[in-house]
Amino acid sequence: MPEIILTPRELLFISAQLEAVEFLGVSDAFFGMEDGEIQRELLALQSSLEKKGYAEIGVDGEFTLHDSVRETVHICAHCDTYIIADKNKMDKPRLRELYYAKNGKIIILCEEEKDNKLTQISNVDELARKILHGIEWQSSESKLQKIK
Repeated sequence: MPEIILTPRELLFISAQLEAVEFLGVSDAFFGMEDGEIQRELLALQSSLEKKGYAEIGVDGEFTLHDSVRETVHICAHCDTYIIADKNKMDKPRLRELYYAKNGKIIILCEEEKDNKLTQISNVDELARKILHGIEWQSSESKLQKIK
């Protein structure tokens, strides 16, 4: 599965289409909007998803998500297991990664500037590597040597 790039509103819109009650780890991108604004935004989101090639709008106006997008977001929105990793380093901007697992499938959601990138991870070993990537481990011996 190639990566899927979605805005927070697109992500929440799709999860609502999949009858998710909440989306763990993602704040409400519609907060503060009035009903009329939300209705207009939903139409814009459908159009945006169609332009990205993630959905189709039929002649009759019926909105249909592509199966790969539906499955990916479904794993996240209806996950059995959820992991959040905030990776902070002094010299780099904060990186937040969210991991969702359901029925042996794992999706990583990386928060980028204004978008979310969703990618499937192939196995638990890759999951561990991704979570631990970038950590500079030091043994207790090397710490003791620095103190002396």
